[in-house]
Amino acid sequence: MSLTLGEASKQSGFAKSSLSQAVSKGRLAAVRRQNGSFAIDEAELARFVEANAPPVRVERVETLPSVQPGTAVDELVAARVRADVAEKMLVVLQHQLAEMTAQRDRWEVALQARLTEMTAQRDRWEQRFDQLKLPAVNTGERRHWWRRLAG
Repeated sequence: MSLTLGEASKQSGFAKSSLSQAVSKGRLAAVRRQNGSFAIDEAELARFVEANAPPVRVERVETLPSVQPGTAVDELVAARVRADVAEKMLVVLQHQLAEMTAQRDRWEVALQARLTEMTAQRDRWEQRFDQLKLPAVNTGERRHWWRRLAG
């Protein structure tokens, strides 16, 4: 089902202007209708919200009206909220770790290929150097040209 910009804003919690900018910059896929409005797919909106949602911060948990602060139920509710947030953060961090590991592996393969290429090039240059180097100089006694003429 597709949503208008206003419906997407209400559903996601993002401002209409933020969603409009995301569409114009290509970060959020949307189809422009004949009347000029945008049609945003719910799955695409969910992907955008997941990728761009600010981190969740739990500072204070509101208690139920019948529960006094400091009671066991209040502490249980706060602990459950913290556990839920921690579980979500764990999933995000595991995903980031997997991406970073894959990126490291790609870099390692690329660098290994480059090292192999450079080693082969060095070997070719050494071989070419050996072909072109001058013959060894006779280390025996060298006579000056005038002594050779005299004797």
